[in-house]
Amino acid sequence: MRILVIEPLGEIGHINFDKAYLKVLESIGEVTLMTFPRLHKYFNIKNRIELPESFEEKSSNLLHRINQLKVLIYIQKHFPLTDFDAIIFFCYDEISFSLSWPNSNKTFLMEHNNIDSVNNSFIKKLFYNRIGNNIHHLVFETYIKEYLTRNYKKKTHQILHPHYYDNIDDLLLKHPVIPQKGNPRKIIFSPSLNNDHRVMLELKNFVIANDDYFFLAKNKYNEKTKNYRFEKYFDNYSDELKNCSYVFISADYNYRVSGVLYDALSFGKKIVIKDCLFARVIQKVYPNSISIINNIDEFKLIPVSELAQHQERASLLENHSFGKLITQLKIILDEK
Repeated sequence: MRILVIEPLGEIGHINFDKAYLKVLESIGEVTLMTFPRLHKYFNIKNRIELPESFEEKSSNLLHRINQLKVLIYIQKHFPLTDFDAIIFFCYDEISFSLSWPNSNKTFLMEHNNIDSVNNSFIKKLFYNRIGNNIHHLVFETYIKEYLTRNYKKKTHQILHPHYYDNIDDLLLKHPVIPQKGNPRKIIFSPSLNNDHRVMLELKNFVIANDDYFFLAKNKYNEKTKNYRFEKYFDNYSDELKNCSYVFISADYNYRVSGVLYDALSFGKKIVIKDCLFARVIQKVYPNSISIINNIDEFKLIPVSELAQHQERASLLENHSFGKLITQLKIILDEK
């Protein structure tokens, strides 16, 4: 099977996800990756096609959308898409896609924040409904598949979300968690920019008032005090994840999932998440690992059950194994 993977948005935050699914797809067929030059260095893919850097400009939403339209037109004009058995978009913009891409049964769209974004925009919803009914939509939880099929009449498949590492036990064996001397504080790690800024400010004030907690978060600017540290990007993401006490997620995820949550589960971490539809669904599967809060002060009441969390971690690693990702996606691609 010849598979074309298109990554047109150039999202750095998707690198680990993209790596995982590229490896899955390479086990299924011959993969060609099409993305911007700056991203190719992250992927060990033999067959690669570079998109023009001039189409990356994102200084405004309008210009970004125009460039996305140019990207899709450029792809169709310069490359024989009929040579491929499956074309998979790792991400996409709803408006430009609906205006330019053919209604092809061999095209697959991975849905990240798209459905929530569409639900919050009348304009986007109009364009989303224009996407052809032959297009396949890939989502990461069963309830999202049911919603998309029922409400938008889309051809929808559920696939597994990968976690960060193939062999997590080897990683933890090589890099054991070592308590920091003289720093017994509980570390709250929030490595996503998609958080509710009001809640993040409340948490910042919480750790300032409670010295037994330390807050480590991704932010648009760097800042460091004795109570918290903000960074634009975590090059040592795995180390921070290993050493934290809690992983905190405060975004409103309804018909989208959190990749950070799956990573945290694969490390056996306690996850604290703001109340939302995704949180309520996933907590039923991992009740000891996930705590839903409505108030920051509830951090003081969150139980930690290391044995139960370890058992749920083992369940995630088994149910989201590399082999199961391959089997599931291969069936979908074969049956298109």
